[in-house]
Amino acid sequence: MSIIIIMRKWNNLSFILIYEKYKKIKKCSDIMIALKTSLIFVLTILVLAQLAAGSEMPEVTEIHQLTSDLSSENDATWSPDDSKIVYITEDSSHTSLQIMDTNGMNTKESFYKSWLLQPDWGPGGILYIAENNDPRNPYSNIYIINNALTDASQVTQQINARNPTWNNDGTKILFLRWVNYNYEIWTIDPDGSNAVSLTDFGISIESPSWSSDSTKIAYSADENIWVMNADGTNWAQLTDDEFRQTDPTWSQDGEWIAFISNENGYNDIWVMRSDGNEKAVLISESRNFAHPDWSHDGSKLLYTSYENGNGDIWAADTIFPITPAPTLEPAPTQAVMVEEEKTNILRLVIFGVVALLIMVLGLLFVFRFKGLLKRPQKKSIGHYP
Repeated sequence: MSIIIIMRKWNNLSFILIYEKYKKIKKCSDIMIALKTSLIFVLTILVLAQLAAGSEMPEVTEIHQLTSDLSSENDATWSPDDSKIVYITEDSSHTSLQIMDTNGMNTKESFYKSWLLQPDWGPGGILYIAENNDPRNPYSNIYIINNALTDASQVTQQINARNPTWNNDGTKILFLRWVNYNYEIWTIDPDGSNAVSLTDFGISIESPSWSSDSTKIAYSADENIWVMNADGTNWAQLTDDEFRQTDPTWSQDGEWIAFISNENGYNDIWVMRSDGNEKAVLISESRNFAHPDWSHDGSKLLYTSYENGNGDIWAADTIFPITPAPTLEPAPTQAVMVEEEKTNILRLVIFGVVALLIMVLGLLFVFRFKGLLKRPQKKSIGHYP
């Protein structure tokens, strides 16, 4: 009999211990659920705040096709006041320079040549590349033609040049020159004097481009985008992967670089900050794009689309994230720097306190909600049949 009583007490004690352990586990589980709920709540608030702040990347709002001829149109670039566009048109027999309005209307054509390339419209006229007519000296040299497309002059003599571009005030021409079986970056004056070599890399270089203030040069080297100072110093690599990146073009404020990348299988237009951060696709329509060129006011981006193998000129309307205008302030003193450091620490503390309060409120909400669910229901008093 005593053994039976002991066994019953042991069973009761075991049940109590198991029940108490279950309550502790259940309580820990409730706390974990509450913490997760609070964390999700905090993250949701932060995401919504970020979205409310607006986009931090340039965006395309609309695209327009400007040419649709049977011939191929390419290498489009803006006039200095963004009111006209110059480009190359080519068919099976010849190429020519053409100028049109920004809506694709009122085209004006210049002379025909067997080979024209890469115009750039700047303060001193329209630059372009043309091959000499003498087959014994088939060099590709830089030429300048006036805005009326009536009078051209030759800048370089007996060199193989590519990608001529004006600097912001028309005093220098940036271009590629064939040296020792590779193209290197050079500058030259519009009258053909003062040719200066900026690089001696010995690797494939393509499509150099001035920044809007002509203090920086972006270019493609070994199929990645690089930047350097206008004197050829301080190289910095912005992209570093196995994809092909070419044709960089600067935004007016110098904060963004648009370029061509085949990362997604096609030559799409991408954009990134001028330090290489925040890289993203800007235009992707599986059409194999080339030659992007931002307008001087930053509102439009010209490019060539090679859909079905035929080049056509397109323009995209672009908008940029709104950033406050920089204010000129005196250099901070030591006292100001200490005060700013204290302010930053205070902000961090305030943010931590707010986050903690939100988590506590989340815990209270979860426990309150669970308490309401567990509250026993009152029995109604009445007569039952």
